[in-house]
Amino acid sequence: PDFMYRWRETALHCGRLPENILELPHRASDLRIRHLGWAREADRVAKYQRYMETDPEGRYGDLAQYRSILDLTPRCIPWEE
Repeated sequence: PDFMYRWRETALHCGRLPENILELPHRASDLRIRHLGWAREADRVAKYQRYMETDPEGRYGDLAQYRSILDLTPRCIPWEE
């Protein structure tokens, strides 16, 4: 409860985890998560528009990555159990 999380401060994306998360006791896990948060086209379009409105020059990220949000044929890696 006394740990002071330190987040990357940017106008667009602070990351998935605090910058100093590895200062906490930790270990690797075999658990995996399938992220389907951007599976719907409307969500991807909204995300792309938000990124481009916030960071049209790619100062906080990679413009190629922003464009890939709308890729109609993304390179997907098959899920294996």
